[in-house]
Formats: sequence, structure tokens, C-alpha cells
Amino acid sequence: MAQRFNRIRNGCPGIVLLVALCLPGYGRGQGFLNLDFERARVVSNDPDFGYLDWALAAPGWDHDQGGDAGIVYYGQEHLGLTGYHLLMDSTSPRYAPGTQLAGAYSMAFSSGHATFDGQGWTVAYLAQTGVVPADAQSIRLLATGSFAVFLDGAPIAMHSQGGNAYAGSIAGYAGAMAELRIANTSLQIHDPVVVDNIRFSPEAVPETSNRIGIPAGLALLLALRRRAAWRRPRIRERGCRGSRIPASFATMAR
Repeated sequence: MAQRFNRIRNGCPGIVLLVALCLPGYGRGQGFLNLDFERARVVSNDPDFGYLDWALAAPGWDHDQGGDAGIVYYGQEHLGLTGYHLLMDSTSPRYAPGTQLAGAYSMAFSSGHATFDGQGWTVAYLAQTGVVPADAQSIRLLATGSFAVFLDGAPIAMHSQGGNAYAGSIAGYAGAMAELRIANTSLQIHDPVVVDNIRFSPEAVPETSNRIGIPAGLALLLALRRRAAWRRPRIRERGCRGSRIPASFATMAR
């Protein structure tokens, strides 16, 4: 049988492609990757601040484009005004080693100004797109800090499950291709969110749980608007450009 298939493959590649397209699961898109951050590889580009490449430090994950978001810090924390992402493990960050939430690695990320001189504001986030499991009823994760969760731009109400555990109902997305995005909703610099052990579960979320997520997301949007309105007159007097609500969050809040 294998020899016959090899003859077909060598002589008629179009038939092989047709067979492949008919195979179960072909072309349906991939599931989510590295939701527990355990696939991290620490290959430092700097002895002090780490400066890890995203493809090695957090494979599968996308991120915001503000400030220092192009690299992942490791060891020392970013000290500037812009946002940052930092890989946590038994030695990182140096001021609090071993404070990851679970396993060997967690990811921390902080919002910050859009430029190094303190102009504008960028909402830090982690994101990736994949197929939500067909039996998924909830999304669950460990987290600390002020955060909001989005699926395809829609905010997901997250319910406290005690300690650092949270869960949100996502039954309407079961089996669908969707972008998962976790955003830092703090309006302070150096106020990171730490996340770990993200998973899709067939278990529903109890309705009696304490809810966050949608209120946090809406509060951030309103606060950014008030902040922009408050700063604009004073900035105009100096002849500078006013702050704008980050387009990344405006898209998420729609």
C-alpha cells in the first residue's frame, strides 16, 4: 500500500493534495499554543536585561507594539516610562526570583507610555489566534494585577475562583477560530499583570463567582478618554500633541 501511494505521489502530486484536503482536521487551523509558557527558551542577548527574542521566550504569542515591546526582558525589570514584557522563572526578575505563578515560567507585562519621553499611552497585551476546543465552556487562568480578557475583540467577564485563579464563560466560541487577547488595564507604569496556566475547559463557570473583566475593560476605556481630555488643553499650550486613546484598546472594546 505504501509503495502504491509513493507511485501516486511521485506521478500525480495533484491527487496527493486532493487526498490531503479530505483528511480529518486538514485546513481547520491550529489550536492555541504554549498557554502555560513552558515552551520558553532563555537565550539572552544581554547579560543584564536579558533581551530575549519573542520567538524563543514566548513561542505562539503576539503582543502590542509600543515602547520596548519588541523584546522580552529577563532578569532585570525595565526601568523606563514605556511598557514592557518580562519572562519570570526561578531567577527572573532578580528582585523577586521564583515568584512565577506556576510551573517553570510565567509572563509579566506592564502598560506604559507610547514613547520614551512620556507621550501617549500603550495598553500592553498578549494575544494569539487559534481554534477554541469544540467542548469548551470556559477559559481559565492564573493571574495577578489589573487585566481584561477578550475573544475576537469581545470582552469576557472573568470570575474569581479564589486566590489567583479566574474563569470566564466562552460557550459561544466553542469550535470557532478566535483571537485570544489578555490586556493590562492599569493606568500606572510599572504595574504589571502576571499570567499563567491559561486553558479552555469543558466546565461551566458558576454564576455566583465574583466578576471582573468587562467592568475593568470599560473602566480603562473611560479613564483613557478622561485622561486625554484632561491633558489636551495643557499640552496644546505648550504646542505639543495630545495623547490619544490607543487604537489597540479601541479595537478590543468594540
